[in-house]
Amino acid sequence: MLLNVLLILLMLLAVFAYEVNGKNLLNPACVVCAVFIVSTALAIIGNRNWKYSMHIESVVIIFGALSLFSIASSCGTYISNRITALQKFEKILRIPTKGFVYIVTIILLCFTAFTVRDFVRNASLVRATVDGFGGMIKASRDAATLGLASSSVFSSLAVYFGRATSYIGIYLFIVNTYSKNLKAKEARYLLFPCVPYIVTVFLSTGRTLLIGFVTYIITIYGIVILRSAGAAQRILAKKIFKIMIVFVIVFIGYGNMRQGSSGGLLSALNGITSYGGFSIPSFDYFIESGVRNTGGFGSHTLLQIYELLKRVGVAIPDSNGSYDAILINGYRGNIFTALRRYVEDYGVLGCFIIMILLGFFTSLAYNNTFKHANNHVAIIYYSLTAEFLYEFSIEERFMCGRLGMPSILDLIAILIVWNIYTSVDFSIGDRYHSLVFLNSENRRLTIKSQAPK
Repeated sequence: MLLNVLLILLMLLAVFAYEVNGKNLLNPACVVCAVFIVSTALAIIGNRNWKYSMHIESVVIIFGALSLFSIASSCGTYISNRITALQKFEKILRIPTKGFVYIVTIILLCFTAFTVRDFVRNASLVRATVDGFGGMIKASRDAATLGLASSSVFSSLAVYFGRATSYIGIYLFIVNTYSKNLKAKEARYLLFPCVPYIVTVFLSTGRTLLIGFVTYIITIYGIVILRSAGAAQRILAKKIFKIMIVFVIVFIGYGNMRQGSSGGLLSALNGITSYGGFSIPSFDYFIESGVRNTGGFGSHTLLQIYELLKRVGVAIPDSNGSYDAILINGYRGNIFTALRRYVEDYGVLGCFIIMILLGFFTSLAYNNTFKHANNHVAIIYYSLTAEFLYEFSIEERFMCGRLGMPSILDLIAILIVWNIYTSVDFSIGDRYHSLVFLNSENRRLTIKSQAPK
């Protein structure tokens, strides 16, 4: 019963967040409300099997936290509207030639070869022989769970530079094809670096990189579409729907390979409800079992900062990256929404304060990024880091993952690749094309191809 009440409250809150944040579907408050709505709806479906009774305390905490996030987000939107105007003029940029992108793709494939080597070695640590690719994924995943997996520096380069190159290629492809600067057939070579990165994504054995890849595409498409005139919200909704259908199919298939199973439609539905919805009753289970911090201050949230301090020799408490699975009427899960880590480390009041700060600053960052059409690096970087918003109803990815070295390394990789792609005059291939971004009046600049010197 209370799950249904929570769903209704969140839907009303989503309408409020949409109205007070400029009717922008990609505003952080709209995204966070949307993913909690999806998780709650999946929890209602899955609860036919789980038979779990929600408690009022959890409903109050979830709704209160998201309400404060939405209100703070509206403040960020208001301030951004007062200090920043929507840009009307664009800076023309070159994009690299086919020949150069081919060479970059080959280099990335070489880095990916090290990822394949590490993947095979990690799988062999658990099982001497495995059956097929699915068996290797499961074995490599088991090695990571047992703490036996390891990776080389080249595998890390495959992640960071593979992600930067593929994300920049996606950005250039979407902007150019949506603005009609290039036909999709002419610009698709920009997507070639995605091939080695997608290999890296699947060999990671986790689903975090896959989710980040999909949410990046949604965010980039959204920013480009919402800056245009007309029925932008409806167009974006259709794009998101199509992307999510493909994502769900891939997600289910990959999940079955990881688990070493190939169940039917019912098994796929159970997998989706468990991954997307089990976090809601799990969070309630945590609240009802008694809120307590089993580590030191910030031991469940400040993981990246503590890891950095440990490397320089500072004596600090142990941090806790993952949780043990819990059982609810025979069903297992270890995801508790982002709110558990906040409540566990800082209490309910601390959780509310964090939600206020996150709501304000993420909204300010999004609105400023959205309005500065010429700051392409900022758009790419924001779209990459916005992944944590889409996973908010499942797990905490900002303080645990983005508040540390990974964000810095991603930014460095993006800056390097962006400057090489758009500033260095490589005479490889047939010609350079220009890049155009739609302005607030939906006007496009005249585009001219520039032959390399």
